[in-house]
Amino acid sequence: MSTHLVNPNGDSPDLTDPANPDINFYEWDVAGRVPYMIRTLVYIWAGLALIGVLLVERKPNGADSSVSQQSDSEDVNVAETEEYG
Repeated sequence: MSTHLVNPNGDSPDLTDPANPDINFYEWDVAGRVPYMIRTLVYIWAGLALIGVLLVERKPNGADSSVSQQSDSEDVNVAETEEYG
């Protein structure tokens, strides 16, 4: 996705570094789109994070009561066994 935002035409790097001929750079029309790409990706990531936060929800209180009652009774049984054991 980032490649499509920065280099939609598939241009190849044409500028060569005079100090090191093995390094090539893109023309300004490609290099100038890098800030646009970063900004766009940040907006997408922020939107996904917001959606994730909005989809998080707590369990209703009624669903926890049966589980907590069961664990409380087990705790009492364990305590009585340890007391008399």
